Amino acid sequence: MRASKMDGWIKNVAVPIENPFQPGVAIPGARHGKRSPETEEYAARLTLSWEPSPDFDAEAKLMYHDHEGNGRTGYGETFCIGSTTIPTQSGIPIPNADCRKDRVKAESSIPSQFAGKWPEVDVKDGVLYDEGEFFIASLRLNKRFGALELASTSGYYDQNEAGSYNADYGAFAQALVPSKHDYRQFTQEIRLTSEFEGPFNFMVGGFFEDGKRYWVNAPDLFHTYDPVFDTYADAASTSDTDTRSISFFGAVNYQLTPTIELSGGLRYSKDKKSAVLVNKYVNPNSIAIGGLRAQGDALFPVYKDDNLSPEVTVSWKPSRDHLLFAAYKTGYKAGGISNDALLSPAATVDTVKFGNEEVEGFEVGYKGTLADGTLQFDVTGYYYDYKGLQVASYDVDALRSRIFNAAKVRTTGVTATATFQPTDRLSFNGNLGYNDAEYVSFENAACYSGQTEAEGCIGGFQDNSGKAPNRAPKWNLSFGGNYLIDLGGGWNSRISVSTSYSSSYQTNTDFAPGGVQDGYWLLNASVRVASDEDKGLELALIGRNLTNSYYMIYNFQQPFTGNPEQYYGVFNRPREVALQASFRF
Repeated sequence: MRASKMDGWIKNVAVPIENPFQPGVAIPGARHGKRSPETEEYAARLTLSWEPSPDFDAEAKLMYHDHEGNGRTGYGETFCIGSTTIPTQSGIPIPNADCRKDRVKAESSIPSQFAGKWPEVDVKDGVLYDEGEFFIASLRLNKRFGALELASTSGYYDQNEAGSYNADYGAFAQALVPSKHDYRQFTQEIRLTSEFEGPFNFMVGGFFEDGKRYWVNAPDLFHTYDPVFDTYADAASTSDTDTRSISFFGAVNYQLTPTIELSGGLRYSKDKKSAVLVNKYVNPNSIAIGGLRAQGDALFPVYKDDNLSPEVTVSWKPSRDHLLFAAYKTGYKAGGISNDALLSPAATVDTVKFGNEEVEGFEVGYKGTLADGTLQFDVTGYYYDYKGLQVASYDVDALRSRIFNAAKVRTTGVTATATFQPTDRLSFNGNLGYNDAEYVSFENAACYSGQTEAEGCIGGFQDNSGKAPNRAPKWNLSFGGNYLIDLGGGWNSRISVSTSYSSSYQTNTDFAPGGVQDGYWLLNASVRVASDEDKGLELALIGRNLTNSYYMIYNFQQPFTGNPEQYYGVFNRPREVALQASFRF
């Protein structure tokens, strides 16, 4: 069992102010909390194992998690580039806000006067929130029949989540977006694996998935009242989606010679997704009425696809300490149905769908062990082509996000890992990765706000061919070490230190100038004191991100500002130092 409570690390300096857009209705400030992300979490996990005979075993796992937070934008803050030094909204300076990436923001809750009756969702009197729970259950059964093993894995996932956020991300609180979703998923996998003593072995199996998701979104843009329904919501857009997937797979291994092995695999996948997308309610007085699909005018998109993905690997192991391999691999990710925050009149059963993503490529590598087994390392080079890469894009002007397919991405690179253990108590590890990724063809990328024709925006689109995909740094590296100290009396202490580096990358698909994240380092360390036995008490002092690096994960140009130099970014957690106690029995 686990429980946690956190006050958050971003200071919210939004205070009650006069409303420049709706005179007479005061803006309340940060009613949802002076710091974010403020969270409470509770989790419990149970594992049951049963082995009634040498040829049969079973394991059941149950997990429950509950969380509450103060809004869905707890990890973000406003920042600016260029000549902008003060954040604004519609040309009005945002009180107390600054343009720095400094863990300070001014983000208000919604006035309670605008948080009355709401279709299908809870708006908590305008106080921003985020709450949800999920339950996971799995059952694994293994039965052995001599050299054959039959395994069954069943899974069930149940999630309910609701929340709201201020969609202008500032102190004037001109847009509230509350939503909720319920999701259920059942999965079943069965596989048969051989362990023959001869040169030939195989694995065959099948997988089934059935999922259902209901989502409702009821945004309020600029607080337009509908007296008939007593609400400020512009619309209640819903998506009711069913997913069904089935696949069959198999793999064979054949020892051609004592040192050469040939292996291959094949997977057939068949997917179907269907949905009902509809605006169950539309506010006739909404200023966005021209961009809203008529109430009750539903779309019934259906996505179907199938795929055959092969792979083959040949390996040469001249000795116990050396292995060389070459592989041809393919992969597949099903497409689906994208639901916008607001269902538009231009949407069709085709425009709301996105296609599958396929990958094909090669790997060559070497794995070795040297220095009497104290040094282990591997080096792998790869080349992959992605077709139809699935990309998420956010339109800040229309407050719409969508998933679509970029034409083609190519990635080549090298990864290397090594571990060195000179003594039983001291060990070192390291990883190095070089990745050269680029859009071979991406001519339908959305323009960023304010992008001119001279900067490449033509007809609302730009050509990003030749650019690296977002969050694809060229260099990644990490290294660290562990040292075990015998304290005597059945106790030991372990000291661990690790550091990692990422080179610069772009955080958004529209390649806006403010989306670039520079390279950064992270440093982690811990000291643990524990019993020599696997069971018993362990005390740990743990430090994460001790360099206090602040890096951007995602960003977009902030809505309703009229300033393309003003952004809203989502960032990582800061330096953390934790004292942890655990007891194993």
